[in-house]
Amino acid sequence: DYVAKVYKMQDRPDARNFPLLKWDTKMQEVCKELTLAYNAYNPPPPKSIDMLHMGLIELPQNRKSKGLEHHNFLQYEAFIEGDFHKWNSNTGWIDDKVIRHTPHAFSFFSFRYTGGMLMVVDIQGINNLFTDPQICTFDGKGFGRGNSGLQGMALFMNHFRYSTNPIVQYMGLKRFRLCEGEQSAPSDTEKQKFEEGMQYLRSQEWIRRSKVLALSPQADIGNIKCSYIRVGHLQVLEPPPTNDKIPRKPLPEALIHRELALLHRDNHPDVIKNRSCSPEDAISFHFWMAALGGSVKSMNDCARICKSQKPTTGHECKWYVIASSFGDRSASIKAAEIFASKGNTRFALIFYKKALTQGDRLTDDVRCLFGKICSYEIHIRIAGLLIERNADLNRDEAILHLEKAKQAAQNVKHEQIVTEIEEKIQKLRQLN
Repeated sequence: DYVAKVYKMQDRPDARNFPLLKWDTKMQEVCKELTLAYNAYNPPPPKSIDMLHMGLIELPQNRKSKGLEHHNFLQYEAFIEGDFHKWNSNTGWIDDKVIRHTPHAFSFFSFRYTGGMLMVVDIQGINNLFTDPQICTFDGKGFGRGNSGLQGMALFMNHFRYSTNPIVQYMGLKRFRLCEGEQSAPSDTEKQKFEEGMQYLRSQEWIRRSKVLALSPQADIGNIKCSYIRVGHLQVLEPPPTNDKIPRKPLPEALIHRELALLHRDNHPDVIKNRSCSPEDAISFHFWMAALGGSVKSMNDCARICKSQKPTTGHECKWYVIASSFGDRSASIKAAEIFASKGNTRFALIFYKKALTQGDRLTDDVRCLFGKICSYEIHIRIAGLLIERNADLNRDEAILHLEKAKQAAQNVKHEQIVTEIEEKIQKLRQLN
């Protein structure tokens, strides 16, 4: 027996629903492939799962089916009987009344298995036969209107208890780190269920059964090989000694950490209801994790947080230097300003000159509009530092930078700045 599905939108033309139907059908088939990967993983999970197959059929034009006048397409899947249950959602909700490990382990597995590119949520069905899932992607693209993107993935991670899920630990799936105190303490029931699960996974019964499962021809998926955020022995907000361990392109995991930092900053109700740590601690932790995972914006956020801390640690400048090495113009300027304030003109010059070679996709007109440092200002600062270091030796180079500053100021029609630069050039040329 099969069941057919349509959208409850009588006033919406079916032609507009068709792309949603296609995405839903494709999504469920992708999820079915992921259930196969989950079942075949080594070490195997204690319970196999399955996802119903979904298809799409086109209705004949001359149909006389009552109630389907506005529909040209139907989705279909097998009809199943039993107690239907929903275990999590695409907005971070996780059922904590009926405690089960397998549905949430599958959601977490889908995240790790795909390298953080997507996560299967909205897990619902009968026992371990699931249907109607939702895929969230790190870029929020594809898989219909229910794809809540980074926020959906971040909220799941905020609610999912890795520490009390024996399956993900047994399978060796790497933990997604949270700030201490970000989650409430597990209930006694959760602890008991966890201990029972771990006890079974250590039992001779499971050891014998897992050996049989490992011999299955489908059991060919070993450890997941993908990049992880490397923390080592660093303390929160501490920059790494070198940036060679930071990925040049931000990991999806890093983007989820950044999303969590923003959710804590905005006091999102779903993250504050179980939070016992301070919002500042949670924000700092997730910006720091995101920075270590390659998020340049988060490197700058870490620098700003470090600047506000007392006593100062010196981490502010290090984070700007790291962000500068990733091509961030504003970070180069900030690093140069810090070095100049400490009298280190050599490094200040290095980073100001570096900023001139880095783009931020803005013109000087737009930079002036938003109060950002324009290129003519950088040239003026470089000229001043050159004269400060050695006026006689660096005079010609300083004049060259002032000439470039004059041209840049003329381009944005800052006549007063142009006049001031001309006066500086004239004074330097009069020096013997």
